[in-house]
Amino acid sequence: MRISDFYLQAFQEIGSEVEVLDLYYAAMDRDGFARAGAPQAELAAGRLAKRFLRRAWKVRAETRARLMQRTAALQPELVIFMGNIEVPLELLRELKQRWPHCSLCNLLMEPFPVGDASLRTAIPLYDCIFTFSKFQLAQLYWFGAQKAVWLPFGMAPAVHHRVTPTAAEQARFGSAVAYMGTWQPHVELWLEPLAGQDLKIWGNQWYRSAGPAQLVSKWQGEGAGLYQDMAKIVGASRVIFNMVRFHNGNGHSMKTFEIPACGGFMLTNRTDEQLEFFAEDDGAAYYSTAAELLDKLKFYLGHDAARSQIAERGYQLAQQHSYGARARQILEARREISSN
Repeated sequence: MRISDFYLQAFQEIGSEVEVLDLYYAAMDRDGFARAGAPQAELAAGRLAKRFLRRAWKVRAETRARLMQRTAALQPELVIFMGNIEVPLELLRELKQRWPHCSLCNLLMEPFPVGDASLRTAIPLYDCIFTFSKFQLAQLYWFGAQKAVWLPFGMAPAVHHRVTPTAAEQARFGSAVAYMGTWQPHVELWLEPLAGQDLKIWGNQWYRSAGPAQLVSKWQGEGAGLYQDMAKIVGASRVIFNMVRFHNGNGHSMKTFEIPACGGFMLTNRTDEQLEFFAEDDGAAYYSTAAELLDKLKFYLGHDAARSQIAERGYQLAQQHSYGARARQILEARREISSN
């Protein structure tokens, strides 16, 4: 499941009427049904939230016509484009002109590409832009945002919850240390010192790794253990190694909340935003250097009680960060916009 699916469920759970609208015409078959895995956009309608727009990559002529048709039928109060998507300026202007009481918003889930002129010039046309990164707030206002709101990632209780693995699942998914993530060169460098551990790597594209054979052998294969198996991996592993990638700066990632929500002990790189959510050794453990990583790993693998206490605290704290809570933040921002 994608983050857009989590938000879709969250808005439904808090009472919003939801319609899914795929704006990426190449992903549609002749009958208008989205193929599995295709980028999507959502338009949600309800008495409070009322209309929610989900992920699309690029709005083109054919999809623009469908969007305008459905918007006319639904009479939305709130439209949210999710992701760094290229929405034509004329389309945003037309939406605002035809439905002046509809709030147009954008929810950024990746670092904002300030070099992309089409995305950058659209910023002032949105009533509000939500971003997972505090760092991006100043950037958005610099380029003329009317309102920018920090909206961290979160957890979806239906997916991110404790799982007690069966004996077969323990054998399949269990290890002393687990990493879940797509291959990237800098991640590989941090994992290399862990190659001698009882380590399992879950994620895609690790076939691209040029690292030592010992490390590559820890990879469980393309697509293995992902998505619905995430909670099983966390439940079967003693330590979950996590890394907020460099392009997210001093921020956080989706797994910042997902790992603790699944009851896992998270050992992650030290960032200011993560420390706001989970204090040092009080919800998560942190490292800043390779030496510290190895020291922490050795300590916590040898101290089950301390590890369990931190994991339990992280689990309790993570419950405050559901996507339902995030959806309510979006609605509150919309109420502030409409009252001005």
